[in-house]
Amino acid sequence: MMGHYRFAKTINGVGSYASISILASVAESFSVTWEQVEERTILHSYFVNRKIEEVYNIHLRKGGAIMAFEILALEELVAHTTVNAVECATFFATWQALGYDQADLELKMNGSEWVVFPPMDGADH
Repeated sequence: MMGHYRFAKTINGVGSYASISILASVAESFSVTWEQVEERTILHSYFVNRKIEEVYNIHLRKGGAIMAFEILALEELVAHTTVNAVECATFFATWQALGYDQADLELKMNGSEWVVFPPMDGADH
């Protein structure tokens, strides 16, 4: 399945943006590949990989299958793409790619950053 999310928020006049598309498929082992993404756009790849693994672990606790993930696109704006925006967009897109409804997620401000909370039955709030 494919998941996509465009995160665009403004806090105190400062913009925060990231857009990501992720393909998930049943596999023999967990993996994340970036073959479709241009080299210049993987500045935040560490944070994408880390957030995919976090969401994937929730999926496994829910009894989900072993999956492989392919990053199809990551859109960054030099002046406005933050780690927080990348992590939030990745959480929503991964959730959708795993077949879950993005509407089940809750996005809340925590201090100066946004935090995504999954449903309580699979969350570590």
